[in-house]
Amino acid sequence: MARNNKIAAITVTYHPDLQLLNQQIAELRDYMWIIFDNNSNYDELAKIEDMIESRPFTYLIKNSENVGLAAAINMAIDFISHQNVDIDFILLLDQDSIPLGNSIELLKKAFCKLEKEGMPVGCVGPQLVDIQTGLQYGFHIINRGMWKRYFPENLNLTPLECSSINGSGTFMRLDLFKKIGGLKGDFFIDHIDTEWSFRVINCGYKLFGVPEAVFEHRMGERSLSFWLLGWKFLPYRSPLRHYYLFRNNISMLWYGYVPVTWKFWSIIKLIFTILVYIVFDRNRKQQLMSMFKGIKDGM
Repeated sequence: MARNNKIAAITVTYHPDLQLLNQQIAELRDYMWIIFDNNSNYDELAKIEDMIESRPFTYLIKNSENVGLAAAINMAIDFISHQNVDIDFILLLDQDSIPLGNSIELLKKAFCKLEKEGMPVGCVGPQLVDIQTGLQYGFHIINRGMWKRYFPENLNLTPLECSSINGSGTFMRLDLFKKIGGLKGDFFIDHIDTEWSFRVINCGYKLFGVPEAVFEHRMGERSLSFWLLGWKFLPYRSPLRHYYLFRNNISMLWYGYVPVTWKFWSIIKLIFTILVYIVFDRNRKQQLMSMFKGIKDGM
C-alpha cells in the first residue's frame, strides 16, 4: 500500500463501536491515520490494535484519561507535527463516521479548486447522512436573519459557502490549524466545531460544504422521535452531553466573533430542547438538572 503523503486522518476514540471503526479503516485506504484513544478499556484497545496490526502509516495513541474531543485532536495534531512526514492536509473524523467511495479525494479536489479560483478557503466538509435514519444533516447557512440548514438538490453538487460545518469530515490545511491555534480544549465536547467555524471565518477564511462528498455518520446513540405538526427527530443525548451542550452554548453568547443570528437562534433551540425533554424523556429530572447546571456554568 502506497501512502498518500499529503493527508493525515485523525480519529478520536472512546469506547468505540468496533464494527463502525473497522468500516472506517477500510475507507481510509492509503492515508496516514492517527487514532487518539481517550482511555477506552483494555479489551477495546486490544481489538483496535488487532485491526491496525498490518496497516502501515497508522499510529495508536493511548491516553490514560479522557481529555475530551477537542484536546485529543490538538494533541494528535501536535504528534503529527513532530513526525518526519510531509503532510499538507488533515481530515477530522468521529469514530462513527464512514467516508463513502472517493469522498476524501472529492474534498481535496474541491478545496484545491476553490483555492485556485482565489477563494480564501479555510475548511471544507462533506454532506453527512445519518446511519440510522438515512436523513441528511444538511449545511448550516445564515439567510435573512435565519439560522437554517440547506439541503442541496441531487443535481446541485457545487460547493456551498456555509456559516459553520460539522466537525466530523472537516478537511483543512495543517498550517491553518496551527495558525488559528487549534480547537478550544476546555469545551471538551459539543459546539467544538461551531466555535471553530466562527473563529476561522473571523480570521478571514471561508467554509464550504461539498455535497458531492458523502459521509455516513451516527448523530447519536438513538433518536428521540415526537409529533409536532409532523414527526420530528432529535439525536438523543445523555444528561452529561446536555451539560456540555448547554454550558458551551451559553459560553459562546459572550464571544464577539460569534454571529448575533446564531446567538439568537441557539437560545430558541435550547428552550425547545428543554421543552422536548420535559415532555418526552422519562429521565427528565436528571436531564433538566444537567441542562440548568450547564447554563449556570456557562454564564
